[in-house]
Amino acid sequence: PVLRCNGTRDVFYTMEMTELSMAALPSGTAAMLSIKNPMPHGHGACGDPKEIAAWADFFLKGGPKPLEIVGVRYEGARFAVSFRGNDDRAVAAELVYTTDADAPNPDRKWKTCAPAAADLAGGEVVFAVPDPAQLFFANIRTAKGEIYSTRLFLAP
Repeated sequence: PVLRCNGTRDVFYTMEMTELSMAALPSGTAAMLSIKNPMPHGHGACGDPKEIAAWADFFLKGGPKPLEIVGVRYEGARFAVSFRGNDDRAVAAELVYTTDADAPNPDRKWKTCAPAAADLAGGEVVFAVPDPAQLFFANIRTAKGEIYSTRLFLAP
């Protein structure tokens, strides 16, 4: 199993590198992504980010299954995300995007927007991707404060 945690302000591991490492995983790999906005390189002691302990507890101790992104659809300016809340319910969702993809990773300005439609209990959110967006991803936040993310997308 692979959990990749990263932040939009990471100086050493860019968002594009995160996407390439996720795309390189063999098909069928149990994988989860958590991107914090903003988060620089590194993090605090054990248990921060919370997703690390949740992922490890699930695989190593038989703990509660973390929320999982089960599908994404990107068509035109419509971005739909399907997820399964499992043992922790989703309480919020946001689209995170930048209009300055050519800037160095830590200098990019990331903005957020709420879903155009959301059925958090039913496991789906739909976003209208803003016209100037160049790179974007979606975050789903759980009641426990964990954040689970889609992969990075490049707007046409």
